[in-house]
Amino acid sequence: VLLGDRDQLPSVDAGAVLADLVRAAEAGATSVHLATLDTSHRMREDDPPGAHVLSIARALQRGVAPPLSDAPLTVGALGRATDPHALPLGASLFPSGDEGALARFADAWLDGELARRGAHVGRVLSLEAERLVLTEGDAADLRALLFRTGEARLLSVTRGPALRTGAERLNEHLAARYRRRLGLGGRAHLCPLEPLVVSRNDYERGLFNGDTGLVVAAAPPGGTPRLFLAVEKRAAIALFPLGDVEHLV
Repeated sequence: VLLGDRDQLPSVDAGAVLADLVRAAEAGATSVHLATLDTSHRMREDDPPGAHVLSIARALQRGVAPPLSDAPLTVGALGRATDPHALPLGASLFPSGDEGALARFADAWLDGELARRGAHVGRVLSLEAERLVLTEGDAADLRALLFRTGEARLLSVTRGPALRTGAERLNEHLAARYRRRLGLGGRAHLCPLEPLVVSRNDYERGLFNGDTGLVVAAAPPGGTPRLFLAVEKRAAIALFPLGDVEHLV
């Protein structure tokens, strides 16, 4: 059984095995059986902004360039964003000539997210005595915060640092602004409530490429706060001392 996305970018190495097999199956030139999963679990059809993003993604998948529209959430059309201080709904484009639009948009997005989790900023979670286990109430709060963080993501077309719209440059900008909000200046170290993505597998700890979590400060009764990576695993919160796993993110 092969499971994957035939519309992903080409492989780094030679060949496009899955895409070739799918094309052959569609042409009836092979005994391979083909099944397509077409329900999105990233964007909800019953959520207007999510449905709008899906309509744009499906148009691009068909090779159709979506037109621009001044009316928000027009199915199949990209919105024309004119105010970078106001977060647009759905899929929108900012004017290419405004060099500061991206930074202002990212700042407004981050400020909105911090306002939603304001009660958690600066909070030290409570550990059970002599165990890396959160108390029941703090575990429930952190689980809700992890869920909220999972819904708050910016998608970038590119990853590397060459473009200011790439994931690395955006992450650097957002991290620096967040540190300034905490009064830490521009120092490059991880802060409480900073979201992280695991990029390397660690089979002993059960951490795998793509796992997401949050940096949290926690301490046992009367103890000194320490930083941990909190990851939800099988409906439970797993805590890893940050110094032990920082090389994985």
